[in-house]
Amino acid sequence: MKILAIGGGSGGHVVPVVAVFKEILKKKPDTELYFWCDKKFAPQATKIMQQSFGEQVSVSKISSGKFRRYNHLTFWQHLTVPGVVFGNFIDIFKN
Repeated sequence: MKILAIGGGSGGHVVPVVAVFKEILKKKPDTELYFWCDKKFAPQATKIMQQSFGEQVSVSKISSGKFRRYNHLTFWQHLTVPGVVFGNFIDIFKN
């Protein structure tokens, strides 16, 4: 069995995944575990996973930006308001 968990990388996102992974390994020790996180938090996530599992959990970095959404704007306004579009575009490359 293969399991992928995704989190932000800070302790608040990683520690619960560690607990879940430990329970999974108790029941199915041959499970392949993977964790993906934002590039910004990858060093923290890697350190936590290595301390908990050694090399048993593969940690990968992904680029992720914030997708800005505002309730007072319609779908089309989200696509045409320069501040929203520009902010979302910059976030693609920020990480």
